[in-house]
Amino acid sequence: MDLTTGDGLADALMGVDAVIDVINTPTVDPGEAREFFATTTRQLLAAEHSASVKHHVVLSIVGVDQVEGNGHYAGKRAQERAALDGPVPATIVRATQFFDFAAMVVGWTQRGQVATVPPLLVQPVAVADVAEVLVEVAAGGPQEGIRELAGPELQDLVDMARRTLAAQRTSLRLIPSWRGRFGVEMAGEVLLPGPGAQIAPTTFETWLAAQAVDGGQEPVGMAVDSDGDSTPLPTLREPAGDAVTTGVDVDAGGLGLLSDGAGCQLAVREEGVGGRPLEPTGIYSVAVQVRHLDRSLAFYRDLLGLRLQHQEGQMAQLHGSGETAPSLVLLEVGGHATRLGGGPGLVRVAWRVDKQADLDLAEQLLQREGLTYQRRRQEGLDIVDTRDPDRTHVLLVWLSHDVVADDRFPPRLYGWE
Repeated sequence: MDLTTGDGLADALMGVDAVIDVINTPTVDPGEAREFFATTTRQLLAAEHSASVKHHVVLSIVGVDQVEGNGHYAGKRAQERAALDGPVPATIVRATQFFDFAAMVVGWTQRGQVATVPPLLVQPVAVADVAEVLVEVAAGGPQEGIRELAGPELQDLVDMARRTLAAQRTSLRLIPSWRGRFGVEMAGEVLLPGPGAQIAPTTFETWLAAQAVDGGQEPVGMAVDSDGDSTPLPTLREPAGDAVTTGVDVDAGGLGLLSDGAGCQLAVREEGVGGRPLEPTGIYSVAVQVRHLDRSLAFYRDLLGLRLQHQEGQMAQLHGSGETAPSLVLLEVGGHATRLGGGPGLVRVAWRVDKQADLDLAEQLLQREGLTYQRRRQEGLDIVDTRDPDRTHVLLVWLSHDVVADDRFPPRLYGWE
């Protein structure tokens, strides 16, 4: 259906008793946000009224009425007003920030190995707890007012980000800062719930344990920087090895990993170190699950040079160079992503390059960004082994012409069978 026009709503609401509205928009422009939320809410309420829907429930944000400078909050205020003034009895559920909010902020602000995080005081809540309350409210009678929901503990957003990254074994330098979309008007207790708020049971520690990768040990290079120092993190640290059984098929077209859908092509969007781009030629496609789309886009697009073809919601499609280059699809699944293949990464991706010199360039790019990697060589093979922001293995592989022409491939590739 289309909530901006109302197309499809009449059929969708046939026989419906209650509607829970959790729609969202990525825009941060105040005017655009207000227009989006007001329009979609009016269309939805008009269709609900025609369909005799008895209860309209809106998910909103604690403190939304106290922050004037945030464009998204301006849109949510317009949504609340439209719901409470509409023709269907409505209940507004204002929830505090979700547990994955700190990691989302890191994804928005990360540049290379540095991210800025505002020192917000929050009382975050589990998404699952919010979902349960929304269902309970929708199944009950309309309250025609506002209620608040929060988690059980106060948290500092910078500390939440540090602990989340540590659990995910991601090394970044965090810089507390009020610059960006979160101004000082959000400092203090602005985002905390009132005394009558409902308190959800799940703690941040419980949620954090579910995010842990390889036991959640804090990686070397994790730092919280309060003075703005952006000194590169130590490089050339060897990624943790995985004992993985993975089928490999090689032909003249490149290297494919049969266990996860094969490799993909790699190109650099801008000229790389030394004035020329990488020129890989493997022609395969792969879909990768990621926790934070913006953060992964910065890695695959801005560092590895893929071109962004299309982005919608939690999906982004990127493309390599050349007419026959494949697509790389990034699918954001948030902090609840299932780990595949038995290793710390969600999936594994292999890229083929035609020139060994491209691996030298890749090393320089990774060093420049302060990312960890390992260079491996054996007869007929040269490999740069690194990881993306979600700890997914990314292999850049050069195969000698003799190996490709003779259809030869070593039976074991450093733990990859």
